[in-house]
Amino acid sequence: MRSISCSSRTVGALVATTLVLCLAMTLSLAPAPAEPTATGPGRPLTLSVGPRGGVWKRVFNPLLYEADTRWPASGGIYEPLIVFNRATASYTPWLGTRYDWSEGNKRLRFALRPGVQWSDGTPFTARDVVFTFELLRRFPALDRAQVWGFLSSVTAADATTADFIFKQPYTPGLLSIGQ
Repeated sequence: MRSISCSSRTVGALVATTLVLCLAMTLSLAPAPAEPTATGPGRPLTLSVGPRGGVWKRVFNPLLYEADTRWPASGGIYEPLIVFNRATASYTPWLGTRYDWSEGNKRLRFALRPGVQWSDGTPFTARDVVFTFELLRRFPALDRAQVWGFLSSVTAADATTADFIFKQPYTPGLLSIGQ
């Protein structure tokens, strides 16, 4: 009886060629995409890999810049005041139930969700928000969004209200503060 001998290179090349041919056949047999419309089921789905296209990193520090962490690290573990919903292009209240601008957009006031507790049962208050932002001021290396470049102060008006005072009007700061 005669045996056939193949090197691992030969087997690898055969497998790769087979995969390429199968992929080419699948693509050639796929139906043509529907013409996109402004609305309706024929509308194309667009996916954005964005800065998260790399290798998953085990980083759960909420004070790091978003691109340095993987979702849900920042928004899923460390809950923000608001969440920007890319699908609807709107802000969704989270730990903050609402926010209001005043004083010519130099004061941003967040009302905090009542009844929120830390994992040890301690109530979440505006003092916790102030603590977080003061930590960023004390340790500038943590202030990746550079909020203290446009903030003047952060205070707790009461247990459920946090005030952010800006050096000058800067409405784009809402996202940096909210998240």
